[in-house]
Amino acid sequence: MFRFIASGLLVVVSLLALFASVADWLDLAPRAGAVLSLRLVLAGLVAWRLALGTWLLEAMGLIAIFLLIRGRGGAWWLDGVVAGCLAWIFRGPMLVITIVVATGQPQGPWWRMSLAWLMIYVCCGIALTILAARSGLAKRGDPQPAYASAESGRVD
Repeated sequence: MFRFIASGLLVVVSLLALFASVADWLDLAPRAGAVLSLRLVLAGLVAWRLALGTWLLEAMGLIAIFLLIRGRGGAWWLDGVVAGCLAWIFRGPMLVITIVVATGQPQGPWWRMSLAWLMIYVCCGIALTILAARSGLAKRGDPQPAYASAESGRVD
């Protein structure tokens, strides 16, 4: 489990940072005083530790959601898609509503950015699904190995 969480953090943070960098490079972020712009980080106005910390927080949330629903879907990829969509609710609609209400910004550009974040969260969820399969993380309902049998009360 620890190996999955550690490697999952690396993969998800890397994907989030790559997406944010590409979105900033292509100037896809809405014009709102650089609220979500990485230019603030590069200019030294916001410490790079803050950006890394938010990506780590998002990655831990996505991994926690993924682990909670692991093995409940029908297809191998469905757990990742559902985890990504559930995590996106807080990054997408909740963020848009907060920014639009609090700052009075137009909502159109923020909804477009929110939908782009939906795609990256789904990609991160699918990456976690692949990583979980490769690391041998057991799914819900998988049989337990004989040496960890709780029913027998003894170690085989």
